[in-house]
Amino acid sequence: MTLPMRQIHLDFHTSEKIAGIGADFDADRFADTLQRAHVNSVTLFSRCHHGWIYHDTKFEDLKHPHLECDLLPLQMEACRARGIQTPVYVTVGWDERAAREHPEWREHHPGAGLAGAGPLEASWKTLCFNTPYIDFVAEQTREVLEKYSPEGIFFDIIFQGPCCCPWCLAGMEAEGIDAADPAGRGGYAAGVLRAAKEKLHDVVREAGPEVRCFFNSGHVDPGIRDSLDHYSHLELESLPSGGWGYMHFPVTVRYARKLGLEFLAMTGKFHAMWGHFSSFKNPAALEYETLVGPAHGAAISIGDQLHPRGILCDETYDRIGHAYGMVEEREPWYLDAEPVTEIAVFNTDACEPTPGVRLVQPMTGVTRILMEGHHQFDIVDGEMDWDGYSVLVLPDKVSLDPTLAAKVQAFLAQGGKVLATHRSGESAGGEARFVLPEWPVDVIGEQPMEPDFVQALEPLAEGMPSVPFVAYEPGLESAPRPDAEVLAETYLPYFERSFRHFCSHAHAPIEGKADYPSAVRKGDVIYLSHPHCTAYNNHGQTEDAQIVRNALSLLLPTPLVQADAPSTCHITITRQPAQRRWIVHLLHYIPERRADGRDLIQDVIALYDINLRLRVPGSISGCYLAPSRDPLPSEQREPGVLELTVPEIRGYAMVVLEGLE
Repeated sequence: MTLPMRQIHLDFHTSEKIAGIGADFDADRFADTLQRAHVNSVTLFSRCHHGWIYHDTKFEDLKHPHLECDLLPLQMEACRARGIQTPVYVTVGWDERAAREHPEWREHHPGAGLAGAGPLEASWKTLCFNTPYIDFVAEQTREVLEKYSPEGIFFDIIFQGPCCCPWCLAGMEAEGIDAADPAGRGGYAAGVLRAAKEKLHDVVREAGPEVRCFFNSGHVDPGIRDSLDHYSHLELESLPSGGWGYMHFPVTVRYARKLGLEFLAMTGKFHAMWGHFSSFKNPAALEYETLVGPAHGAAISIGDQLHPRGILCDETYDRIGHAYGMVEEREPWYLDAEPVTEIAVFNTDACEPTPGVRLVQPMTGVTRILMEGHHQFDIVDGEMDWDGYSVLVLPDKVSLDPTLAAKVQAFLAQGGKVLATHRSGESAGGEARFVLPEWPVDVIGEQPMEPDFVQALEPLAEGMPSVPFVAYEPGLESAPRPDAEVLAETYLPYFERSFRHFCSHAHAPIEGKADYPSAVRKGDVIYLSHPHCTAYNNHGQTEDAQIVRNALSLLLPTPLVQADAPSTCHITITRQPAQRRWIVHLLHYIPERRADGRDLIQDVIALYDINLRLRVPGSISGCYLAPSRDPLPSEQREPGVLELTVPEIRGYAMVVLEGLE
């Protein structure tokens, strides 16, 4: 890994209404504080969202009017003297001064006016990348690279909406695109975004091939693919208490780590969102958010914001230092580690892109189901290599075009197994039909009454109720194909609830069995007709998760990990091929809804005597806990299966298995 493991992203968005910028800055104190906190890289500011620059510049009128020192180079010099890298931040999509002085550069959205904050709102205004503004960003970046030789550039706020500014209207007309067509505007905007990334990337490359380049949009999804060659690495912005939530990182990292670039996990020291001064994340939460990244093979970045007078907060860096001390102590088992997985989950965003950072319900639901079952999995798209996976999961709405259908069919032909739910497997052309002959059912249509009820039969019955359970999300009516085995039956209510007839407070009870199934298996494909992944995300009904995990158990009877740990204990495996070892990471930190709309981690609840059964490639030469290196008894009762007991998990435990490829 070439990315520094313990990074700080040091925001410095500072209003021109504040005087004394950098007045109390002491370079040695600044860098010593970072060093004591075990930091080895800090992203520093050249230009902020307010539009101000924090160093000497040829754009003299853009230097913060109250800047009292040449801040950026002083920060860089002191940090570099202590071996701390100093990549540089440049804002792109938001620049208040540019928006104020050049309103014609702002994004114009038809029917909605200027994008971003209105004239009486205290927030950011969005600039169009198709205007001369992007030329200014390129030139200002070039100056930073030439003057200060940073290790990398972090470009922020990389969004481009379907704009109708004069430049975009002229561009669409020149390309023969109807600006009144939303699809045409969207396609043109995507091209503008690609061109802006290319322009800025070319400027960074002028400084040398080793200079890092990252474009931040707050989320990484399949939409990044068309410009992935402009990224040197990925930074996964994910502040759980700041709107991303505690499921954002587990979903995003399992996709991002398959894109072939180094990556880091970015959280924040704030109790809530960016820019909350004198706001501190609970120590247990910061500890978890710092440790979970390396458990997935990531470096770490913690976001902070520098006080306008240039002083770092000692309380903040005491807390960060505790967390980063834990990371540094474990770094020998983190560096150059890669995940060990056996299940591929197809990313529904690759079929049906969702703009913004919002996670789609099937992906959140399936990720939670598999994490709680201690499964080892990646999230993939159709361009990735599926070799090496035992099972492919298609959650709820993965439609198949001819290329993807052929890839699924090839996966099955090579011995892979498929679990598909709800509409996964249908034609990408919008037809309600399953395109592959390997599917166990034919589609008839939407279920006739809502809700219906699911009764798991013996192959899927473990942990399930002995009577049908209600399906809170509507499924499909289907007919089993020849040689298919029904694994779960469907039951219907007396009637659907309406003003004409209703029963009690919600839906009517069961009247009898339907003539269509809920789960069917044929060969190496299991199909579940209800959107159980979406349902688990929306309703949290245990049965929706259990039926998916039971289906997986039929396809994968001996998974990589079996544990008697609770569902709140998340287990991942990484390996270091050069050292011939595997590392099993066990994290037990429980987010709770302690505030309206915000999950928080406050307490660490220890677990004791957790039994693990691991499927390993051969025999191990040693087993111990890290970083203590205390030996851990283990037993291989059968070839390729290792059994051991972890005596205590106090938030985090690492089990190291030596001698494995």
